[in-house]
Order: sequence, then structure tokens, then C-alpha cells
Amino acid sequence: MAIYRFSSQIIKRSKGRSATAAAAYRAADKIYDRTTGEVFDYTRKRGVFESCILAPDGAPDWVYDRSELWNRVEEVERRGDAQLAREIELAIPVELSIEEGINLVKEFANDQFVDRGMIVDIAFHNLTSKNPHPHLLVSMREISESGFGKKNRAWNDRGLIATWREQWANYANQYLARAGLIVRIDHRSYADQGLDRVPTIHMGPAVAAMENQGIATRIGETNRQIEAANAAVAREVPELEARWREVILEIEAVQKESAFSEHSSGLLGTAAQNSDITADAEEEASKFKTGAASSIADHYKARLFLETWNAEVGPGLLKQLKWVDKDRRALTLRSGEQIVDEGSRVNVSRGTVDGISAGIEVIKAKGWQQVRLGGSDDFQLRAALALKYEGITPILTSPAAEKRFQESKRVVLDKETLNHTMAEKKSSKPQVQSTTPLQAASKDGITELKRYVLETIEKNPLPQVSVVKDNPDSLRRWVRARWNEVVWEGCSELLADAFRAVAEEQAYLAGYSVHSVLDVGIDDELSVRMLPMGSSAEPCPEREAKSGKGVGSGMPRLSSGHALRQ
Repeated sequence: MAIYRFSSQIIKRSKGRSATAAAAYRAADKIYDRTTGEVFDYTRKRGVFESCILAPDGAPDWVYDRSELWNRVEEVERRGDAQLAREIELAIPVELSIEEGINLVKEFANDQFVDRGMIVDIAFHNLTSKNPHPHLLVSMREISESGFGKKNRAWNDRGLIATWREQWANYANQYLARAGLIVRIDHRSYADQGLDRVPTIHMGPAVAAMENQGIATRIGETNRQIEAANAAVAREVPELEARWREVILEIEAVQKESAFSEHSSGLLGTAAQNSDITADAEEEASKFKTGAASSIADHYKARLFLETWNAEVGPGLLKQLKWVDKDRRALTLRSGEQIVDEGSRVNVSRGTVDGISAGIEVIKAKGWQQVRLGGSDDFQLRAALALKYEGITPILTSPAAEKRFQESKRVVLDKETLNHTMAEKKSSKPQVQSTTPLQAASKDGITELKRYVLETIEKNPLPQVSVVKDNPDSLRRWVRARWNEVVWEGCSELLADAFRAVAEEQAYLAGYSVHSVLDVGIDDELSVRMLPMGSSAEPCPEREAKSGKGVGSGMPRLSSGHALRQ
């Protein structure tokens, strides 16, 4: 039977989402994100029947290149809370042929979106199944021959969205009538239609795929109960009132179970391993190790993550994933570590670097803006630094960890600030500064030095370790080698301060414990060896000004003869 579905949501950067990832996933395409350096490859994704891009007259040719289109969207949106695109999902009436369904969607998109000046990227999914539907990614800015212009705020008007909802029903009913069919869809709720019925629960692609394969699911069974109860109500069978109440309770339980947290904060902590989750993960993952199933393993796990948290899983986490337990809202990594979403709390079982990173992926999907931390001092400090880097506010409950975090906080740079700075540096020519950051111990000066240090040492990052296996000697060697890459003749204490703080931050993020970092004694490593032998202990801005060797000109490295003594 024909069903009505029109869902609309905004893809927001503040939710940890990206337009490039969304476009690649929906269209089963491969897109390189120029702003982050990530590659989103979903070319093995199945179920995508066809994709296309519709654009207004006069739009530049590059809008028809999916990769170029959404990369330019990412680049033009500079804010951390930017609205990148609107995603609309429609249900095509199963009574229509594939050709009729495709034409219906394209006509609706052209009339309602393109004619208003929007670009629409359409991906048709599962057209041969019982759940044919398209995903529409719609641009948020006006487009002209010169590229993207201002955002059109009128496109976010609720009245316009209500119009689209109604028009989709009108367009679909016109196509059903042309096909000689008597069925119709209605955009109004059952209550507005005066019907004593309850709507079924949207299954989503993962559940729909299982149902199509004959695998019974809780949501599918609930929908069958709803349909039976609705049919009974239509036949006016009063004796089913008791059963109806049971169905209502079941609906409420399922909806509560699958509802996403609307709160902007929660807790990240540690908890013991759940043996049931471990066993189920091993069993389910083993089904995708060999044969044809192995080729769809990553795609299936990505789909489970999307269905669980309504967000795309990052490629880094996807590589680490052994399984996604949708029922328990839990992740199991290849290392065996678990991440469990308990609503207002996210728990990691071991507190490793990978575990913290995976926990933050879940937190970003939930839309938390601040996170209260529990667990050991080491865990809280490393988690706080990782959260800060992702632009999420950490709240530490350990006084000792809070003290160490506040000491590091002076130089912690979030990812957005760093990416923005790097982009500016790449787009502008180096200039000799008449006044360098070294001439005054200003906040801006130390920040610029921090960025320089971080850009330099990220070329040779500190390998990740487990807290129980951290090696102070390895950390000490890395510190000395990176310092030799950063330092230059005549530098002052400011550079050492920036390097010291950034090196400590990177050590924590890599998994080294507070004890290990203190054992290395980064302060001691730099205090007496900061300047090359024979140099003055005072800053030398005059030399920098004359030679042009400042922050803006690339900061030349010290020769090997000036390296830290081993």
C-alpha cells in the first residue's frame, strides 16, 4: 500500500557531520575532503540505483561534479556551527514503476527546489524493494555563475517546509492517478485526518534489509501489530481495545529505546567490560570474515552506526570497528574495547586512545557540547584534551587532572582553529614581520608559536601507546628529535614554552600517562638546552627582523650541531 513519508533535517557541522561524507555515502561515491584530508569511499555500498544532480540555469559547470560541489560547500562555510545542507528523504509509492518513481522525484525536486535557486543532489535507494526512496541533499546558499552567494534564510521557513510536505503528496497522487491507480497518500497525520489509527514506525535501511531477507525484527513485529490493530479498528472490533493498549505501550517502549538525546551535555567515563556484548560482537563479526560477506562488512557496520546514532561513522573509527550492537547501542573495537551509550552517559571499558576517540565519535553524534568526565586522573586528562581538540567543553571531576589540564589548556588548539589557520597559511604568501611574536610575550605571539610547533611535529607524530605500556625513553627520544626540528638560532623562552606545552599535549593524546610525562621531565629537557651553545640567553628580535627569519618565513631549523644533547 502507498505510504507517505517526508522527513527533513539539516546537516550541521556542530553535530560532527560533513557535506562531503553525506554526499559520498548517499550516492555510493568516493569523495576526497580538501578541508580535512579525509577520503570518504562508499563505492562498495549497495542499494543505490541511480544518482544525479539538478541545478538552476546559469549555475557553473562544477556543480554537476559531486566531489567539487560539496567540497566548495565545506570551504564556503567557515563557522563551526555552519548549516551545510538540507537532507530530505521521501517514500516513493511502491505501486509506481521504477521509471515513474524516478520521474516523480525529479519533477518534484525541479519545481520545488531548483526553481527556487537550490542545487539538489539525488540518490535513489532500493527501487526494486518494498522500501523505494530517494535521499535529496539540498544546498543552503544561492548560486550564480560566480559561485555560491549569501544564504537564503527564507528557505528555512517552517511554512515553506509545510508547503513541501503537502506538495509531495500532491505530486505523488498525480502520478498515481496517471497510472490508473486508486490509492492515494495524505501528508496529514491520522489525527488531522480524523482516523483512529497509529502510524507505523519508520524502519530505516538496516531494519528494512533484514525484513526483506526474512529476518524478523522488533520494529518490524511492532509495525505488524500496529497494522493489525489499525485494521481491526477500521472494522470497528471493540474487543481489541485491550490489545490496542498493549500495542501503544510497545510503541512507546520502542520509540523511547531508539530516541536520541536532546540534551547538549552528558558524562564520559569508564565501566567494566560486558561479556554479553563481547560474545555477540565476536559471533556477528565472524559472519563477515570470509566470502562475499567480507566485502560488505564495513558498509554494513557503517549502516548500523547510522541507524543507531543518526550520523555517519568516520573512516578512522570504521577501521577500528569490530561490530555495532544496535540493540545495546554499543561499539566493540577490533582491540576488544567497548563503548556503550547509556543515554546520558557514554562508557569506555579500557580508556585507551582508540577507546576515547570512539567515545567522542558517539558524543559528537549525540550533539553534546560539553562533557563531564569520570574515571582515573589519566583518563580524565587525556579525554579532556581530546574533547578540547574536537571543540567540546570538558568538565573534569578530578582536582589533580583538572590542574594538569589547566596547565595544558593554555596551548590546546581545537581542530577548527588549526585547520582554519593552516588554510590561511596555504592561501597567503609568507611575509617578513617587522614585529615578531618573540618581541613581546603576548597571547597572540604564543598562539602563533603553538601553531608553528604543532604543524611541525605533526609531520612526525608521536605513535599511540597503551597506558599500561607507555615508554618514557621512547617519549624522551621523540621530544629531543622534534625539538631539534623546531628550534632555531637565537630563539627565546617563548618557543620553549610553546613546544613544552604542545609536546605534553601530544603525549597525553597519544596515550602516555601523567606519570610517564613527568618522568620524561620535558621542562628539564629544554631548560638548559634551549639555546645553541654560545648564544645569548636573551631573545634576538633584531636578528630576526634583519634576516626575515621569523614565524612568517617558515622558521629555519637549527643545524645538527645545535641539537639537544642525547
